[in-house]
Amino acid sequence: MKKCMKSNEPHSPSPSPVPVFRNKVLIAKKLSSEFMSIFGFSLHPFVSIIGLDICSLDDKFANKDPEYDNENCTYKDKTEIGMESYVRIKYGERAVKILQELL
Repeated sequence: MKKCMKSNEPHSPSPSPVPVFRNKVLIAKKLSSEFMSIFGFSLHPFVSIIGLDICSLDDKFANKDPEYDNENCTYKDKTEIGMESYVRIKYGERAVKILQELL
């Protein structure tokens, strides 16, 4: 027991981050089949208890599509195209919303 706490005072624990992590995992489970049908690969390697690994996912898109260069932010003949813009152009608005829900 901390010295500043008296033994007869109730202890109020700090809020746990577990509910937030659990919600993200539940959201990922809910969206996994739709993610697979849109993107053509599994969501699971990119989701952990701390959330979506956006950098690895961006690398996956670049490896899967030779026209997308995530290092130079280009897609086809367009410049300044980050992952969100790439996903919007290639897969549509619903795909962007799925990624936003996972963040």
